[in-house]
Amino acid sequence: MALAALAPYKGQENVKAAINKAVNWISSVQDKNGGFSSDINGGDASETTAQVIIGLSSVGVDPTDKLFTKSGVNLIQHLMSFQQKDGGFAHIASDYESNLIASTQALLGLTAYQQYLSGKGSIYQFAGNQVSTAPTDNKPSSSTKETSDKNTTNLTKDVSDKNITKSTKQPTEGQLLPNTATNNYNVLLLGVILLIIGSAIYLYYRKQKAA
Repeated sequence: MALAALAPYKGQENVKAAINKAVNWISSVQDKNGGFSSDINGGDASETTAQVIIGLSSVGVDPTDKLFTKSGVNLIQHLMSFQQKDGGFAHIASDYESNLIASTQALLGLTAYQQYLSGKGSIYQFAGNQVSTAPTDNKPSSSTKETSDKNTTNLTKDVSDKNITKSTKQPTEGQLLPNTATNNYNVLLLGVILLIIGSAIYLYYRKQKAA
């Protein structure tokens, strides 16, 4: 989560140094099987691997790099090992059943990696992706213009008889859509908050299940 939040500022020297330290630390605590075991998560959780992939991809670090390949298994391969026959992802490999939160996190992780491969940056960065409508050339042909002139004359005469004035002309050129791009900081903060909420819901679910 921290790496994803720092991604927009990785050009700053102090941020770059912090990112490098975090990347090396993550590699140092990675298990021999390519995952990250934790008693809090009940073992090697797929959500943890997914979050690591999101963080690394956000700062431009390849999750399949040898730095994150243990015993011949990289982070992407390890995450895929949690996928079940129905297409979902399990929380713990030994669960042998798909979990909603785990599947959502896995999709985010895989999408983040896809964004990295295509050079699009963090999945939480939406600014600058506005869509615009290009102007179109709507000049009428000579025959169309003649027909239009006749129709306009008839319409004007009819309206004049009724003492009503109407405007029949409308702009034909497309215009750029308004810039509704969200501020990077707010989007990242919202993403982190949503992830925290999701984690809290998951922990509650696990406690209820254990009870």
